[in-house]
Formats: sequence, C-alpha cells, structure tokens
Amino acid sequence: MIHSAATVRKRVRKKDIENGRWANLPTELLEIISKNLNIADYLRFGEVCRSWRSFFSEYKQNFMASQSPLILNISKNAGQSCDFVELDSGIRYKSNLSEYFHNFIFCLGVSRGFLIMKNYVSCYFWVVNPLTGQQFNFYRTPKFSDSVRICKDRAIFASIGSQDQDQDFASIGSQDQDQDFALVILSDSKANLELYTSREDQWKDYSYTGKHCRILDMIVFDGSIYVVTIDNKIGIFNVRSLVVKFLNLKSAPSLSWRIRLVVSNDQLFVVDFITLCPVKVYRIDFSTMEWVGVKDLGGQALFIDLRGERCFKLMKSGGRSNHVYVLSDYECKIYPFNDAEHTTLLSCKWKFRAKTFCWYFVDTSNSIDNIRDD
Repeated sequence: MIHSAATVRKRVRKKDIENGRWANLPTELLEIISKNLNIADYLRFGEVCRSWRSFFSEYKQNFMASQSPLILNISKNAGQSCDFVELDSGIRYKSNLSEYFHNFIFCLGVSRGFLIMKNYVSCYFWVVNPLTGQQFNFYRTPKFSDSVRICKDRAIFASIGSQDQDQDFASIGSQDQDQDFALVILSDSKANLELYTSREDQWKDYSYTGKHCRILDMIVFDGSIYVVTIDNKIGIFNVRSLVVKFLNLKSAPSLSWRIRLVVSNDQLFVVDFITLCPVKVYRIDFSTMEWVGVKDLGGQALFIDLRGERCFKLMKSGGRSNHVYVLSDYECKIYPFNDAEHTTLLSCKWKFRAKTFCWYFVDTSNSIDNIRDD
C-alpha cells in the first residue's frame, strides 16, 4: 500500500475513533476533509473506521479522477518498492510490493493501474497494481529472443468478455477463477503479437510479415484491441481468431515510426512525436472513416513518456490545457501545443539509476480495460 510521511492514521488517535468522536462525522464534513488530502493520505483515510471506509468506497473514483498523473520510478536497487512523485508538489511516496519484485527487471508498460513486469531469466510476467496490491502471475516457456538485454516490448492487461468496459478493481480478485484475463505482448524484436488468456492457460502468436506491416503500437478502445502499423494503417486485433482486420480510412498522413495510439473521451487519437516541436496529433473520425488533424487540444493536456515510449495520455484533469508534458531523463518539461518554447516543470533525482521511469495515471488506476469476446 502506498504511504507518505504524514498520514490520516497518524493524525487521528485510536481511542478517539473507538469513542465515536470521528466515526460519526457528517458526509459534508468528510467531503471537506477528503478534498484537502493527497493521494497517500486519501488511501489511508479509507482505513480509519467503518463509516470513513464507506465514504471512501463511494467517492474514491471521483477523487482519483481529479488527480494529476504521478511520475513512477523503479530503481535498479528498488528491492521491494517503487517510488511515486506528484507532478505539482514534488511530494514523493513509496509503495511496498511483493518480495519478488526486484526479480522483474523490465516494465513492459502500465495498463490502467497495473504495472506489467517481466523477468527474462524465468520468463514470468508479473502484473501488479501498486496502489491496491493486486497481482497476477503468468508464465511462458522461454524463447531464444528472451536473452536480449534491452526490452522495447509493450503490453496490455485486460479482462475478457465482461459487459462492463471499465470494470472496478474492487470486483476483481487476484487470479479470479470466474474472470478471464488477457495479457497481450507486442514484441519489438520478433515483430509479432503474443496473446495469453487465463481461462485457456496458453500462449498464442499472431505473426505479420512484410516491411509495410510492422505494428508499432496497440491500445484497448471500445472493447477491442486497435493496432497501428508503420505504414499508418489502423486495424482491430481479434483475440479469438488471432486476425487483424484493417480499417479503410481516408486522408492518411505521412507519419514517422514514432507514433502511438491514445484514447480520450471515447475517441481514438494517433500521436507522432518524432519531433516535439510540434507534436502531431490526429483523431480518427469513425463517422467519416478518415484521419483528422488536431490543431488545438482544447481543455486537455497531452502527456508523453519520451524515455520508455510506453505511457501516453490525453486528458482534461491534471495539467495545463492545450499543453504537452514530456517526461525524459528524470525531468518533466511542458510545451504549449504547437510551440517550441518549454519550461522545466519538475526535476527528479534519485540515488539509484532507474530501470523504469514513466507516467502513472491515477484517474484510471481503479479500473481495468475490457475486451469483448467476439
């Protein structure tokens, strides 16, 4: 569980809780208290007593949705923990994880609130939510290419078949036998997709050939896995048939190999960040089936992970509107959209070199992506 130096539990005396002095506070007052808490204290807030826990459960999604992204740091000497930094205040938190955490040497990405870690020695995949402690373990037979030392693979973790597209993590149990989960790996070295489903307990491969068919990124959108190729084709990957069906889209631009898919407000975007000044953003208009250039981000901000190139997001809360936040080399720089001038917003320094340094989006940490099983 994540924690900080000052917590609600330290401020409230146990005997006062037992005497009911704090347990019977009205909802209005609890709302005022919760609005003045940081993330670590808010999580502790839900542990104080039964009535506070009930309030926490009811309003946690609204609280998380209002928070700025955190910067996640996992150092090579992390042991059993990872660090978080608040973007605005610079406050640092530490999250204690499993005793096996230090064995997982590569982070393949952040799928909503879950970190997807991999150990190349044993070929175990470990999926963990550092805010809740939930974890899932998957094993795959080692392959020759697993010996590479630098991993540029990316991954998606999602449930399969649920009607709820944004399932709350409270309804999900670790290794839940009644829920089917999927782990999808986009391999950079082998140029293929690897799919594992927990119900079948086996790995399947989707391979694609040809210099114009290389998949650069994937994302869950509208209950399906969307992919984008190096020649700017967008398709839907079917987890049952292991086939990619490409869309017939008009006005496709000429983009670089550094493109990523982003979902925001039930819309699909493509971000080209070969140059940061300016970043190119395109929206896929499904009503006209064409690419549309985005000239203004409006009330949203774009967050780019330049170092690992795995965590991108376009969102309303948590940043200056119509700005681009770029995370690289232990710094966060902010650019006005379509403007070369930047400001260094935050400089983070740790004692040990990071093996993972990326964005962690708190607003989606309470849920899991869902893929339709059709």
